[in-house]
Amino acid sequence: NFDESRKKRAAKQKQQRKTDERKAKEANSEANRVKFGRTGAQKKLDKKRQADAALKHEQHRLAPASETKQTQKKPPTSDKIIPFGLSKAASPKDDDK
Repeated sequence: NFDESRKKRAAKQKQQRKTDERKAKEANSEANRVKFGRTGAQKKLDKKRQADAALKHEQHRLAPASETKQTQKKPPTSDKIIPFGLSKAASPKDDDK
């Protein structure tokens, strides 16, 4: 019985040590993130996104006016016109409460 309780205590201590190590590791990585900013992979992704946005902007700027007009959103061609600010979800009954 003494041996069993010792094993249980050792298992608990081992589990606690693992938990403590994991928490310390997470805290350390969070501190580094705050201290050093974004990781290399994140920075690469940011640069790629920035380059894509710049390219899109440049293409739009250089495109003839006729092409840019075609890219603008057209209003829906439905028979029922919903007034601005109103939706099917909001009913007038809710306003009285």
